[in-house]
Amino acid sequence: MRSEKGNSSIAFFLHLLRHLFLNNFRKKYMGPLGIIQTIKQADGQDIIIETGRLAKQADGAVVVKVGKTMLLATVVSAKTAKESVDFMPLSVDYKEKYAATGKFPGGFFKREARPSDYEILIARLVDRALRPLFPDDYHAETQVLINLISGEQDVAPDAYAALAASAALAVSDIPFNGPISEVRVAHINGEFVINPPLSAMEDADLDLMVAASIDNIMMVEGESKEVSEATMLEALKIAHDAIKVQCQAQIELAAKVETAKSKREYCHENNDEELREDIAKNCYQACYDIAMEGNPNKHSRSENFEAVLEKYLEKYTEEEREEKAELAKRYFHDVEKKAVRDAILNEHTRLDGRSLDQIRPIWTEVDYLPSVHGSAIFTRGETQSLVTVTLGSKLDEQTIDGAVIEGTSKFMLHYNFPGFSTGEAKPNRGVSRREIGHGNLAERALKPMIPTGEENPYTIRVVSDILESNGSSSMASVCGGTLALMDAGVQMRKPVAGIAMGLISDSKTGKYAVLSDILGDEDHLGDMDFKVTGTADGITACQMDIKVDGLTYEVLEQALEQARKGRIHILGEMAKTIDKPRPDYKEFVPRIEKMIIDKEFIGAVIGPGGKIIQEMQRETNTVISIEEEGNFGIIEIMSQDKNGIEAAKARIKGIVAVPEIGEIYRGKVKNIMPFGAFVEILPGKDALLHISEISYERLETVEPTLKEGDEIDVKLIGVDPKTNKLKLSRKVLLPKPEGYVEPAPRPPRSANRDNKGDRDRRNNNRDNRNRR
Repeated sequence: MRSEKGNSSIAFFLHLLRHLFLNNFRKKYMGPLGIIQTIKQADGQDIIIETGRLAKQADGAVVVKVGKTMLLATVVSAKTAKESVDFMPLSVDYKEKYAATGKFPGGFFKREARPSDYEILIARLVDRALRPLFPDDYHAETQVLINLISGEQDVAPDAYAALAASAALAVSDIPFNGPISEVRVAHINGEFVINPPLSAMEDADLDLMVAASIDNIMMVEGESKEVSEATMLEALKIAHDAIKVQCQAQIELAAKVETAKSKREYCHENNDEELREDIAKNCYQACYDIAMEGNPNKHSRSENFEAVLEKYLEKYTEEEREEKAELAKRYFHDVEKKAVRDAILNEHTRLDGRSLDQIRPIWTEVDYLPSVHGSAIFTRGETQSLVTVTLGSKLDEQTIDGAVIEGTSKFMLHYNFPGFSTGEAKPNRGVSRREIGHGNLAERALKPMIPTGEENPYTIRVVSDILESNGSSSMASVCGGTLALMDAGVQMRKPVAGIAMGLISDSKTGKYAVLSDILGDEDHLGDMDFKVTGTADGITACQMDIKVDGLTYEVLEQALEQARKGRIHILGEMAKTIDKPRPDYKEFVPRIEKMIIDKEFIGAVIGPGGKIIQEMQRETNTVISIEEEGNFGIIEIMSQDKNGIEAAKARIKGIVAVPEIGEIYRGKVKNIMPFGAFVEILPGKDALLHISEISYERLETVEPTLKEGDEIDVKLIGVDPKTNKLKLSRKVLLPKPEGYVEPAPRPPRSANRDNKGDRDRRNNNRDNRNRR
């Protein structure tokens, strides 16, 4: 027998051979194995991050794998910054490859084209989380690309996009004060779940995307069904705990990558410290005084600040002024920012003279546009939104055709932000990413309060056109949307309002100020933009971007409570104009009525090539849609004309009705044949009126007794057992002539066949006798 030591040596030798074979096989046929980091999720599923195998010419590239879902993230940054660039030119794009889920893209060209709204929204989530963490003086053009290269139907890839992007930066030499990550936290059946499957989201009353570094929350966006502020805070804490694990995994991954161990050196700014100090010395107090004036006019206030810089530059010659202008504007911006922030922290007075929690004056109006289904104007300070509501049929639903997510949407909100709203002349190049993002936030805010099912048969489109903007125009869209929906007669469950909160803080002194209903300048110069929407009973949506480190949960709690009070105040102002939905839609709004038919009749209602339903819509002036649900067909008939709806309903009832023997019908002659006429007794149902059943008189031809288009009364007398055709009679409804005798019935066809057989046999016998 072999000793245990001998067995151990053989096992080790076999293991070594296997390792060498697999390693050589992989190198020859599979390529090099990348550097891998694994993250264990709470549900037991692993997140695998791999680098060094794909896209190696990018500055950083990783593949994030969760089950069958795989995301490839790459990052490339220019080695130098372009001249006169004093900002971070970062672009983030997310793309779903249709091949990832075995699908073809739609459209004529059958290839991925411009990004969908869903892809843009995911890219924005990643962008907002990454952008604050690049060094302030780093201005090289940087591009982050995230591609879904493999997907599965129940895994939402958006929850892993920011992790992939941050990991790509972590393994690169690009300066970045990360890492960060992002998770979805949902509240399902009373429990918080991190990155739940898509199928479970139907039962969620909270859906939040949270991005954070190990130390701080950076970004929040989501929707909910009137959850409390306490539930919202608890969700943020649980999400942050999960993110810390993912950030630590990125740090460990970066430690294994040589290029990530030393970040590139750069110099993207040429500074003049003497000029910086001189501007601070000569302009700070003037800016502080303007901040204390309490001027509510944005343009006037801006001109006053510009005048301070112009006055300072007067001491230089024209040549010196041109030379110093660019740096002077940058340094003056920093001075203005510090002066405004100090004024708020020291005096608790804001740029327009309000207190920290004061809401700007509000005026509203509904039914402003007489021809639309619903309209409203919402004005708060210098922010104004004109909102319209249009009610449509099922045919107006939005089709969602993504690589992973498919379906339809019956509620949509579109947000438009033209240049004139801020007094600018700028070209209209189509819908911007910002407009898509703001519209999505307002849509998510209102959606939980929109009735569904039988309560709301309409497809609803809300459009918010911003006419003036000085802070939180998306929240004006929410408030104006509520007013317009109630004006249209949509039976909203509760009114919804929104408010944008801000924060000014000083880490050195520990001072901070939470601002309600922030101005555009307060958003730009502040440390937080926190938008909260909801009813009087809870939060329906939120969006938060934080620009500073060390924001405590106590500050967030105060911001949420201050937002709740502001929201209640705004709801009260809105109620002065309209406090509940109109009891009915306006008289010119098309009405929708539903019918339910058996599934087997759907084809009969539509007709060959849609002939019957198109003819019905044309003749009744209605819009008809049919959808199969289970064993039934759900029909929606839409029209402004009540009589048209009733006519369409009657025709459909006629199509689905089952003819009964013995019933009398008023039919129309459709076709004349030599042997009779085909009569339409019900819509789409023809029956044969044999020539012998037209009259008691013997007719040689059907015409001129009957002609095509004649309407006649007929009785259904039977069904042909062989052809299953319906048989009609007209003569049974006519008076029987005096002395009329019913003709003898014809013998059965089988009897005739037997007689013919007897004749054939007799003929054969006669022929045989003749031959003999």
